[in-house]
Amino acid sequence: MIYHVREYCYTENYAELFKGLMEMKEHIEKTYPGVTWTPMYNLDGERGKVQILSSYSSMGEYEKINDQMDADETISTLFMKQIKNIDLDMPPVDHFYRGIS
Repeated sequence: MIYHVREYCYTENYAELFKGLMEMKEHIEKTYPGVTWTPMYNLDGERGKVQILSSYSSMGEYEKINDQMDADETISTLFMKQIKNIDLDMPPVDHFYRGIS
């Protein structure tokens, strides 16, 4: 299993961002069966960041689905509605993990 974590810094209007991310989650998990897409935030440590954890069966599946998501108009529309709630001075940070099995 491949896990991808993308981290964004957010502005003070985090409630609107979180609501928009949940709309994206609903669309992604309905449109791309087998993909989990979970927005999260820290309960301890550094504040002002949201992480999105997604999982895929393989790196090849991640690349294929990521290309499809990049072309997905619904995702683009939902994300653009939330861009004002993301701190664009801090670029997103991506991490990839392989699950131990």
